[in-house]
Amino acid sequence: MNKMAIKKANTAEKKESKKEKVTYTVEVTRVHDVSKDDKTRILFDAKVNGVAVSGMSYMEGVKDGKEWSMIRFPQTKAKNGKYYNVVWFPTSKELIEDVAKQIESML
Repeated sequence: MNKMAIKKANTAEKKESKKEKVTYTVEVTRVHDVSKDDKTRILFDAKVNGVAVSGMSYMEGVKDGKEWSMIRFPQTKAKNGKYYNVVWFPTSKELIEDVAKQIESML
């Protein structure tokens, strides 16, 4: 049997299967404000789809007249000196806004 025909069949099957969109629910469980100057930085723990995640941070500020906000994930330093996320999930503007509201209600 031709190996090339097998590879083409496998890639066609992969293209046909559609991935279901996964939604993430984040429930903030603990908050600690470590903001300095005009920069907001808040450390928090959360449950993401029921799994506890510790050591996340929420940051917001203004740069070039535009407001921004982001979530950072817990990281660890590898032997090569680089930092890598311990946990990660896709975020959206709506998810970040929801986390910000939960944090604000807990402060």
